[in-house]
Amino acid sequence: MNWVFNVTARTDGDQNLAVTTLGNSVINHVIGKQSPDAVATITVGAESVGNILLGNSTAQAEIDAGRLTIDGDVLAVLEFFSLMEGFPSNFNIVTP
Repeated sequence: MNWVFNVTARTDGDQNLAVTTLGNSVINHVIGKQSPDAVATITVGAESVGNILLGNSTAQAEIDAGRLTIDGDVLAVLEFFSLMEGFPSNFNIVTP
């Protein structure tokens, strides 16, 4: 999947682009590149990505709010986000 991040404070253009691949349960990404073979291009802001990954929002909710757009295979993108595992964020790093 290609990514375009809506980051208005940045002026280095290519750093707003990334490509993500998923294979063997491993996500890899390359910043500053796009793939001509991508199943979809996602345009989103960093806050929306953070909210999705933290479980404070869903990809569908961000789409409905107009903060995430998908050009290409929408179902593949929604399936990708559904693969993210949640975990408790309030666990003890060091126990007494």
